[in-house]
Amino acid sequence: MLLNNNLFTQKQNNVRSNESMLNLDLSAITDMETLVSGTDSMNLLIGNWRNVASSGDTFRNFACNDFDHALSNMQKSIINVDIRSASGLSKGSAYDSIEEFCKKMPMDLYDDRGKYGGDQRDLGAGDRTLNWISDENEDVYNLIRSDDYFKDYSKAEIYDILKMISDRGCQFTAMANLIFDYYCDKPEEFEKVFGFSMIGEDGDFNFPMLIVDIYLKTSRISDLSGTNGENAFRSLCEKEPDLLNRTFHLNCKTKEEVQKACDDIIDKAKKSGNTVITFESPSFYKDSFPSRFEYYCKQKGISANCDLVDDEFKIVDIKEKMKQGKTPVISVRLYRLENERGEIVVNSKPQNPKNPDDPPGHAMVITGVASDGRLIVSSWGQKYYLDLKDQLKGFKVQQLSFWNISDNEDIKTPIAVNNVNLALAKTQMSLNSVNFNG
Repeated sequence: MLLNNNLFTQKQNNVRSNESMLNLDLSAITDMETLVSGTDSMNLLIGNWRNVASSGDTFRNFACNDFDHALSNMQKSIINVDIRSASGLSKGSAYDSIEEFCKKMPMDLYDDRGKYGGDQRDLGAGDRTLNWISDENEDVYNLIRSDDYFKDYSKAEIYDILKMISDRGCQFTAMANLIFDYYCDKPEEFEKVFGFSMIGEDGDFNFPMLIVDIYLKTSRISDLSGTNGENAFRSLCEKEPDLLNRTFHLNCKTKEEVQKACDDIIDKAKKSGNTVITFESPSFYKDSFPSRFEYYCKQKGISANCDLVDDEFKIVDIKEKMKQGKTPVISVRLYRLENERGEIVVNSKPQNPKNPDDPPGHAMVITGVASDGRLIVSSWGQKYYLDLKDQLKGFKVQQLSFWNISDNEDIKTPIAVNNVNLALAKTQMSLNSVNFNG
């Protein structure tokens, strides 16, 4: 099946517009007929569209929703198949099944089929009734138990972890977006590097496994040698002194005591050459995003280069960096997101109205810049727009980074545990030890 995505979308919009006026224009369907070709069943489907047209909303839902869903399940990457290559596909070709074909064809992470990037709210946690979990993703649950820290966790405890990542794991999702964007046309190489398939059971990118794997490998570390590493470590300890005290068996009560402890730990780490600090329990602290992602990539033999913007920036700077092949990730607080028409669809709210200095934050990959200057972003698997000039009171860009990923087989796996750390004791994760929502 060959499909011109842009023209087909335009015709879908024509259907939507005419149906909303209760005046269905059959020319929109006629035009569609010339844009879709394929099997006899598809041609038969086109021939019957006119018979369905009089059913009003049912038809509009079929043409603009059900058909989209069917295309996504058949594999959104088919849209991008080169016509010359596709014309050679026939029965008895090198592919034994649609699934085999989809695994070998290039995919587009940010298109209008399926999800627009990752959605951390869909991690395969399953359904919970009291302490009974059903319809969970067994691969994800087994992945979590493969980590020594969580090896004895019950289903209910793992469910809680997945729900916490769903609520606050935007930075892990941004990391997963960066990786899938790099490997989108190399599924076999991806599987060799990460140990699981790039394609999930739904035919889309395997975000549940990758997001959870990133969480397991990075949520309890602070790499002092990474971008903004030392500053991120200090900021985390100042924000969560209890985490510092639990990990190093300290009793810091004042800001000065915390700063002194951080100085000592950093000094010992540099002298020992082991610059990766391992904390006793996980955290979601957003300042650690650059160093954590660099750390994760090192574990996989990938080179991740980061340009961190600390001062004011302009939209033209983002455009220029993207032309250079770099992918921007933006972290904001007290924000709102719009759809293409400029309608507000997401309004963040203060996490704690009594503490306005600790507003919620969100990390997103920037996928482009619209003609009106708004940033096009991927958030919760949707395509949204971020207008930097029209935001909520208190809005702030907390961090802007630009990423370039490449293979680097010479990278050595970093030491995962700093020798200044004490033995870690398994403790129940505290939801109070996070400050960055997603």
